[in-house]
Amino acid sequence: MTEQITGSYVVKSADAEQQIVFGWANISLSTDGTEVVDSHDEAISPDDLEAAAYDFVVFERTSGEDHDGDYEPDGIMVESMFFSKEKLTALATDPNTGVLDDAALRVMSDTIPTGWWIGFHIPDAEAFERARSEKSAFSIEGVAIREEA
Repeated sequence: MTEQITGSYVVKSADAEQQIVFGWANISLSTDGTEVVDSHDEAISPDDLEAAAYDFVVFERTSGEDHDGDYEPDGIMVESMFFSKEKLTALATDPNTGVLDDAALRVMSDTIPTGWWIGFHIPDAEAFERARSEKSAFSIEGVAIREEA
């Protein structure tokens, strides 16, 4: 069965000068590897979330408010990264020497979940202020096939 799905995650930071908001679009696994279930009692596997993130970057890259389905985009994606254990290992590896920094990997693994981090530039000052101060979360929208666990 295909269903519309959404999830909400807190806006973590904002750059007022550049009018950019940052945060998690979705988290699949917590830092201890536990599956994260959202407020709609749904979970997205890391593989599915990663594919959706790349698809969004290639085909969409815009944001709007409140999933009304008929909105004008009010923001453009300026940052997107899907964090996985493999990518954390790559980030903890010195790009010049190829040496893995075990301490750095441990810190990142203890603090960065498996999920999709995003940033959006919102050029309209009023819309940016709403996103920064009134909106408590990013919310993703998409179409999926529900698989019962």
